[in-house]
Amino acid sequence: MHCSVMGREALEAAIENYRTGGKKKHELQGNVICTCFGVTDREIERVIRENDLTTVEQVTNYCKAGGGCGGCKGEIGKIVEKVQGEKVKLAPAAVPGRAGKLTNIQKIQMIQQTINEQIRPALRAHGGNIELIDVEGNKVIVAFRGMCAQCTLTEITMKDLVEAKLREFVADDLFVEEDEDPAGL
Repeated sequence: MHCSVMGREALEAAIENYRTGGKKKHELQGNVICTCFGVTDREIERVIRENDLTTVEQVTNYCKAGGGCGGCKGEIGKIVEKVQGEKVKLAPAAVPGRAGKLTNIQKIQMIQQTINEQIRPALRAHGGNIELIDVEGNKVIVAFRGMCAQCTLTEITMKDLVEAKLREFVADDLFVEEDEDPAGL
């Protein structure tokens, strides 16, 4: 499991403790799927959607479900299929105007939508973030934030995630560069 997942769980528990003074009993919402770790179907669906997970192993890495006795892996697999099936039904509507030539405004809007829906959730899962700085023709200029700002793998992330998703959802000829002046000076 990623440190960011454990950190998120600790933060959620601390916020709940602050709000209630630690007196409120934590109640699970949804049906418990993984009894070893007390993970519900709602939590599994949330991590699948937020992180675009496609396998039971990925779900286990994100929320521990299936990491104990393994008896719930079949049910987790069904949830993955259900959530991914919902995505497939929604996919054609997620790429409006992809077939024709885009105006500059349409291109920028689609780039921002792709960043918000496809790229940012993956980066946030690891404590990072991304900001769209500018679009110059087919060049998309971005700045990495959070943990991604200090990461040594930003070049790989930029090509394999950011550029790949923008080419998939916006235009095949886009390329991505990192902002040379991230401080805005």
